Amino acid sequence: MDFKYIVIGCGIMGSAAAMHLAASSKEVALIGPSEAMADTDAGIPKASHHDEGRITRMLDADILWSNLARRSIERYRHIEQASGIQFFNECGFLWIDNDPVRVEKMARMAAADAVTIERLTEVHIKERFPYLSRYGISAAVYQPHNSGTINPRAYVRAMAACARAAGVQHFNDHVINLNATSGGVELRTRTSRTLRADKILLATGAYGAADALFSQELPLRACKTGVVLIEVPRPDVDGAFAGMPSIISRPPANRPNTYLLPPLKYPDGKFYLKIGIGEPGPPLKSVVELNHWLRNGTDQDVATLLLEELSRIMPEVNLSSWKYMPCATCHTPDARPIIDLIGSGRVGLLLGGNGYAAKSGDALGQLGAAVLHGGEWPGLISKGDLSLARFDANDVYD
Repeated sequence: MDFKYIVIGCGIMGSAAAMHLAASSKEVALIGPSEAMADTDAGIPKASHHDEGRITRMLDADILWSNLARRSIERYRHIEQASGIQFFNECGFLWIDNDPVRVEKMARMAAADAVTIERLTEVHIKERFPYLSRYGISAAVYQPHNSGTINPRAYVRAMAACARAAGVQHFNDHVINLNATSGGVELRTRTSRTLRADKILLATGAYGAADALFSQELPLRACKTGVVLIEVPRPDVDGAFAGMPSIISRPPANRPNTYLLPPLKYPDGKFYLKIGIGEPGPPLKSVVELNHWLRNGTDQDVATLLLEELSRIMPEVNLSSWKYMPCATCHTPDARPIIDLIGSGRVGLLLGGNGYAAKSGDALGQLGAAVLHGGEWPGLISKGDLSLARFDANDVYD
């Protein structure tokens, strides 16, 4: 089968890219295994978006990520309406900190990107969020609107639905080989399909740093990460924690930086509050290692650390029922994505989410589509800011 463009990877960035490519061509395909396929075959990539919650916010210390988030968040409701799938919970975002200087910097960044925020003192925090401890908090910044949580599973379904409605063909399959030809790129899949395209876009998440679909070494690293889910009784969801925002916590140096999501309903019908560490963990150096981690990974030391930190931040939470959930992220040396062309301009890269990509998937997909079809590069970001050329040989990870 022949197409003009094929997007490999049907996660948040890949689904967004396919949706935007459909605006420039009717010959677009999106390929990647579903969660159901990954659950039944240990050799199939298992995406990190197989979860019910991610933080979304415009407020960020990096103007690039703030801008990408703004552009994506501004389109959430449009995508929900177009697809009929709801994924955005506008519950607000709170940054709590022990460093007034950092809080002041965050406030300046918010003003530079026209993000509406509120500055909160310890007294304000206790009044508005009584379940939070004030220990280690000297100041906070609150974004009450255009922030909160997204359901990444639903976000992917919504963008994929928009892509299919625009004519994109969606293949529930797994690419195992690609070859450049005189006329484009040829793909072979696990189910023995052969697909051809003028150009392809790799949006394979952490697998982009670990698989061997092409030989060029990239400055990418797949890293272990994980979260703890703490079960919250339904009465507390509607009571003590009603209206809880998503939270990032920057405590004193002897404690870990963490993020928290309010209680969300998971497929087992229970509600869980989620806490995770804000920095990447050890590297995952192969597809086998990555697949095994995403299916079987656990880290008792990290789980204990997270539970201890949660008890400091929210001392009233009952920690008697919890579980660890592994995840993986893909990182670049400068914590910004790679969006560029390689392979004589036939292979596009949309990789390196650095743990920030979920909330900004729509804008990242738009950039990936633009680099593939050569259209206008949207927004305030230049192509050079995200190209491979910004790295040198010393930036390639071991």
